[in-house]
Amino acid sequence: QHLNDNRMDIGSSDLEIPYEDQGAPATDEQVIGMRFAGALINQGGAIAGAYVELEMDKVDKAGSEAPVNVIIQGELTPNAAPFVEVANNITDRLVTAAKVKWSIPAGLAVNDKIRSPDISRVIREIVGQAGWGPGNALVLIIRDDKDNPSTGLRETESFEGEAGAAPLLHL
Repeated sequence: QHLNDNRMDIGSSDLEIPYEDQGAPATDEQVIGMRFAGALINQGGAIAGAYVELEMDKVDKAGSEAPVNVIIQGELTPNAAPFVEVANNITDRLVTAAKVKWSIPAGLAVNDKIRSPDISRVIREIVGQAGWGPGNALVLIIRDDKDNPSTGLRETESFEGEAGAAPLLHL
């Protein structure tokens, strides 16, 4: 979701975190949503550890070496709906109280895999809700960390761009 006009871009071939446009500093801030359908976790199930794995797509844009500091939260619902082309479709979703800060490193190469820090407390908050059941969908949301703002961007693959390199949720 582009924050400058709140429009969605659900068919994008890339996930540009947290800015769309290169530069020094990068511009066109976005909030990224990733939906994982069919999560086979029991309601209140134990989560020892969890992370998201992303694959780098481009690393040569202006801003690719500048700091990127984001926050990962989840959508606080027991079965997350798919994203649709409706303004504010990510930012209108209720988010978890649990959040994890992530400083995404610079100096990456195309096709490098990067892992978020442990997000198990975010996942536990989602699957601990009444109504959660195995096979439900969950959404993770990545946004700029306003306490430590990004000036750069990281461009990673999306499912629409390269399904085999799409974000993966590891539990």
